[in-house]
Amino acid sequence: MTTLESMFNGWVAGSATSIVSNPIWVVQTQQAVKASQIEKAKAEGVIVPKKLSLYETVQDIVQKGGFKALWAGIGPALVLVINPILQVCAQSVLWLCE
Repeated sequence: MTTLESMFNGWVAGSATSIVSNPIWVVQTQQAVKASQIEKAKAEGVIVPKKLSLYETVQDIVQKGGFKALWAGIGPALVLVINPILQVCAQSVLWLCE
């Protein structure tokens, strides 16, 4: 496989991974923020909202921003795919130099 083919394959794999896993990260981040808010409310003696389940969190995100909101931040994630591509290509070139 040539270096360009390797770079292209890495880009496709990295992009697919980012696109598939981004909704998982959005939900996880939303739950972490909510947990932090609950802890802060407990410390202040305020009535504590209940922690949302995974399903309820997804519903909340979709209701507030539509399905598009599950892919919030996908642009920067796709830009970051470039770094591993360059690392793997550099490693391949260095192995050929041995």
